[in-house]
Amino acid sequence: MEFDLLDELDDRVEALLKQLQHLQREKEQLMKRLAQSELHFGEASTRLREYDELRARFKMVIESILARFDVLNLDY
Repeated sequence: MEFDLLDELDDRVEALLKQLQHLQREKEQLMKRLAQSELHFGEASTRLREYDELRARFKMVIESILARFDVLNLDY
């Protein structure tokens, strides 16, 4: 009877250890995915900032060109 309880306890401990190992592996995988996601987010943020700066430069150039046309009197 006592050995049955010990065997059952041993089985439970073994199952819990396997579950813990599984959870540790899963955590490692999730941490890797998180690191990759953070890297991609950083790269995307950098590209977005570069595109915004480029857009602002284009806007300034276009406004400058249009301002030149504004000073011309094209009425006939």
